[in-house]
Amino acid sequence: MADGGGDCEDTSILTAALLNSMNHPVVLIGLPDHMAVGVDVPASGAYYPYNGSRYYYLETTGEGWELGGIPSEYEETSASIFPLEPLAILTHDWSAEWELTDSGYALKVTVSIQNMGILAAEGLKAYTVYDAANDLVWYPLESDSFDLNLGGETAIVLTLPPLRHRYTRLIVGVLNSNELLIDVSHSEWFMTR
Repeated sequence: MADGGGDCEDTSILTAALLNSMNHPVVLIGLPDHMAVGVDVPASGAYYPYNGSRYYYLETTGEGWELGGIPSEYEETSASIFPLEPLAILTHDWSAEWELTDSGYALKVTVSIQNMGILAAEGLKAYTVYDAANDLVWYPLESDSFDLNLGGETAIVLTLPPLRHRYTRLIVGVLNSNELLIDVSHSEWFMTR
Protein backbone atom coordinates (compact mmCIF):
# COMPACT_ATOMS: atom_id res chain seq x y z
CA MET A 1 0.00 0.00 0.00
CA ALA A 2 2.87 2.36 0.79
CA ASP A 3 4.34 1.80 -2.69
CA GLY A 4 0.98 2.10 -4.46
CA GLY A 5 1.31 -1.32 -6.06
CA GLY A 6 2.60 -4.83 -5.67
CA ASP A 7 2.91 -8.24 -7.26
CA CYS A 8 0.36 -11.04 -7.18
CA GLU A 9 1.39 -12.17 -3.70
CA ASP A 10 0.96 -8.66 -2.31
CA THR A 11 -2.45 -8.06 -3.88
CA SER A 12 -3.67 -11.55 -2.94
CA ILE A 13 -2.59 -11.24 0.70
CA LEU A 14 -4.20 -7.79 0.97
CA THR A 15 -7.42 -8.95 -0.71
CA ALA A 16 -7.60 -12.08 1.47
CA ALA A 17 -7.00 -10.05 4.63
CA LEU A 18 -9.75 -7.58 3.72
CA LEU A 19 -12.24 -10.33 2.86
CA ASN A 20 -11.32 -12.24 6.00
CA SER A 21 -11.91 -9.13 8.13
CA MET A 22 -15.42 -9.02 6.62
CA ASN A 23 -15.95 -12.64 7.79
CA HIS A 24 -15.70 -14.27 4.35
CA PRO A 25 -13.92 -17.65 4.44
CA VAL A 26 -10.81 -17.28 2.27
CA VAL A 27 -7.61 -19.12 1.35
CA LEU A 28 -4.58 -18.21 -0.69
CA ILE A 29 -4.17 -20.21 -3.89
CA GLY A 30 -0.55 -20.85 -4.85
CA LEU A 31 -0.06 -21.62 -8.53
CA PRO A 32 3.18 -21.99 -10.50
CA ASP A 33 4.71 -18.47 -10.39
CA HIS A 34 1.38 -16.92 -9.33
CA MET A 35 -0.91 -16.41 -6.37
CA ALA A 36 -4.63 -15.70 -6.13
CA VAL A 37 -7.42 -15.83 -3.55
CA GLY A 38 -10.11 -18.46 -3.02
CA VAL A 39 -13.43 -17.39 -1.52
CA ASP A 40 -16.02 -19.79 -0.06
CA VAL A 41 -19.26 -18.14 -1.23
CA PRO A 42 -22.05 -19.30 -3.54
CA ALA A 43 -20.70 -18.68 -7.05
CA SER A 44 -19.96 -20.38 -10.35
CA GLY A 45 -16.80 -20.90 -12.31
CA ALA A 46 -13.38 -22.16 -11.28
CA TYR A 47 -12.91 -23.31 -7.71
CA TYR A 48 -10.54 -25.34 -5.59
CA PRO A 49 -11.89 -27.80 -3.00
CA TYR A 50 -10.42 -27.49 0.47
CA ASN A 51 -11.64 -28.98 3.78
CA GLY A 52 -15.06 -29.83 2.34
CA SER A 53 -15.69 -26.35 0.87
CA ARG A 54 -15.41 -24.82 -2.60
CA TYR A 55 -13.10 -21.82 -2.75
CA TYR A 56 -13.89 -19.89 -5.91
CA TYR A 57 -10.95 -18.40 -7.72
CA LEU A 58 -10.49 -14.63 -7.39
CA GLU A 59 -7.82 -12.99 -9.55
CA THR A 60 -6.34 -9.91 -7.87
CA THR A 61 -4.10 -8.66 -10.68
CA GLY A 62 -5.36 -6.83 -13.74
CA GLU A 63 -8.90 -5.56 -14.21
CA GLY A 64 -12.23 -7.05 -15.21
CA TRP A 65 -11.95 -10.41 -13.48
CA GLU A 66 -15.10 -11.83 -11.92
CA LEU A 67 -15.28 -14.34 -9.10
CA GLY A 68 -14.73 -17.82 -10.59
CA GLY A 69 -12.94 -16.45 -13.65
CA ILE A 70 -9.44 -17.88 -14.04
CA PRO A 71 -6.69 -17.02 -16.54
CA SER A 72 -6.43 -19.73 -19.19
CA GLU A 73 -2.80 -20.58 -18.29
CA TYR A 74 -3.98 -21.71 -14.83
CA GLU A 75 -6.95 -23.80 -15.92
CA GLU A 76 -6.33 -27.47 -15.14
CA THR A 77 -3.31 -26.50 -13.00
CA SER A 78 -2.83 -27.97 -9.57
CA ALA A 79 -2.47 -25.51 -6.74
CA SER A 80 -1.29 -25.34 -3.16
CA ILE A 81 -3.92 -24.06 -0.75
CA PHE A 82 -2.80 -21.86 2.14
CA PRO A 83 -5.42 -21.17 4.80
CA LEU A 84 -5.26 -17.85 6.59
CA GLU A 85 -4.19 -18.71 10.08
CA PRO A 86 -3.31 -16.23 12.75
CA LEU A 87 0.39 -16.48 13.52
CA ALA A 88 2.90 -14.89 15.78
CA ILE A 89 5.70 -13.62 13.56
CA LEU A 90 8.73 -12.97 15.69
CA THR A 91 11.68 -10.86 14.63
CA HIS A 92 14.68 -9.72 16.57
CA ASP A 93 17.58 -7.34 16.44
CA TRP A 94 20.49 -7.17 18.83
CA SER A 95 23.55 -5.26 19.89
CA ALA A 96 26.54 -6.31 21.97
CA GLU A 97 29.20 -4.53 23.98
CA TRP A 98 32.17 -5.61 26.04
CA GLU A 99 31.87 -5.14 29.77
CA LEU A 100 34.89 -5.40 32.06
CA THR A 101 34.25 -7.64 35.08
CA ASP A 102 36.52 -9.00 37.83
CA SER A 103 37.05 -12.18 35.77
CA GLY A 104 37.64 -10.52 32.39
CA TYR A 105 35.61 -9.08 29.53
CA ALA A 106 32.01 -10.30 29.48
CA LEU A 107 29.81 -9.68 26.47
CA LYS A 108 26.54 -7.90 27.21
CA VAL A 109 23.99 -8.75 24.50
CA THR A 110 20.75 -6.76 24.26
CA VAL A 111 18.13 -8.65 22.24
CA SER A 112 15.12 -6.66 20.99
CA ILE A 113 12.22 -8.95 20.06
CA GLN A 114 9.07 -7.92 18.23
CA ASN A 115 5.82 -9.79 17.44
CA MET A 116 4.83 -8.64 13.94
CA GLY A 117 2.08 -11.26 13.63
CA ILE A 118 -1.58 -11.28 14.56
CA LEU A 119 -1.42 -13.81 17.38
CA ALA A 120 0.11 -13.52 20.83
CA ALA A 121 3.23 -15.60 21.47
CA GLU A 122 3.67 -17.34 24.81
CA GLY A 123 6.61 -18.99 26.51
CA LEU A 124 9.36 -17.24 24.55
CA LYS A 125 12.99 -16.89 25.61
CA ALA A 126 15.83 -14.78 24.26
CA TYR A 127 18.94 -16.84 23.50
CA THR A 128 22.61 -16.20 22.83
CA VAL A 129 25.78 -18.25 22.78
CA TYR A 130 29.41 -18.16 21.64
CA ASP A 131 29.83 -20.35 18.54
CA ALA A 132 32.70 -22.85 18.89
CA ALA A 133 32.21 -24.15 15.30
CA ASN A 134 31.40 -27.71 14.23
CA ASP A 135 28.00 -27.56 15.99
CA LEU A 136 29.64 -26.86 19.35
CA VAL A 137 29.01 -23.82 21.54
CA TRP A 138 30.34 -22.11 24.65
CA TYR A 139 28.10 -20.79 27.42
CA PRO A 140 24.57 -21.10 26.02
CA LEU A 141 22.42 -18.52 27.76
CA GLU A 142 18.65 -18.04 27.70
CA SER A 143 16.35 -15.59 29.41
CA ASP A 144 13.41 -16.31 31.65
CA SER A 145 10.22 -17.13 29.78
CA PHE A 146 8.04 -14.23 28.59
CA ASP A 147 4.97 -13.57 26.43
CA LEU A 148 4.51 -11.06 23.61
CA ASN A 149 1.10 -9.79 22.55
CA LEU A 150 0.47 -8.95 18.92
CA GLY A 151 2.44 -5.86 18.05
CA GLY A 152 4.35 -6.23 21.30
CA GLU A 153 8.07 -5.81 21.73
CA THR A 154 10.59 -6.22 24.49
CA ALA A 155 14.32 -5.91 25.09
CA ILE A 156 16.21 -8.56 27.06
CA VAL A 157 19.79 -8.23 28.28
CA LEU A 158 21.90 -11.38 28.48
CA THR A 159 25.51 -11.25 29.64
CA LEU A 160 27.81 -13.97 28.39
CA PRO A 161 30.71 -14.75 30.74
CA PRO A 162 34.28 -13.98 29.74
CA LEU A 163 35.78 -16.28 27.12
CA ARG A 164 39.44 -15.41 26.74
CA HIS A 165 41.25 -15.37 23.40
CA ARG A 166 38.89 -17.55 21.40
CA TYR A 167 37.89 -17.15 17.76
CA THR A 168 34.09 -17.20 17.80
CA ARG A 169 30.93 -15.49 16.71
CA LEU A 170 27.67 -14.80 18.49
CA ILE A 171 24.53 -16.74 17.74
CA VAL A 172 21.42 -14.83 18.80
CA GLY A 173 17.78 -15.79 18.47
CA VAL A 174 14.45 -16.53 20.08
CA LEU A 175 13.38 -19.84 21.60
CA ASN A 176 9.68 -20.61 21.11
CA SER A 177 7.51 -22.45 23.64
CA ASN A 178 8.74 -25.78 22.20
CA GLU A 179 12.37 -24.76 22.92
CA LEU A 180 13.06 -24.50 19.17
CA LEU A 181 15.44 -21.75 18.11
CA ILE A 182 13.69 -19.43 15.65
CA ASP A 183 14.64 -16.19 13.91
CA VAL A 184 18.36 -16.84 14.35
CA SER A 185 21.15 -14.42 13.47
CA HIS A 186 24.94 -14.47 13.73
CA SER A 187 27.68 -11.93 14.18
CA GLU A 188 30.86 -11.93 12.13
CA TRP A 189 33.65 -14.13 13.50
CA PHE A 190 35.86 -12.31 16.00
CA MET A 191 38.56 -12.85 18.63
CA THR A 192 37.40 -12.48 22.23
CA ARG A 193 39.34 -10.31 24.68
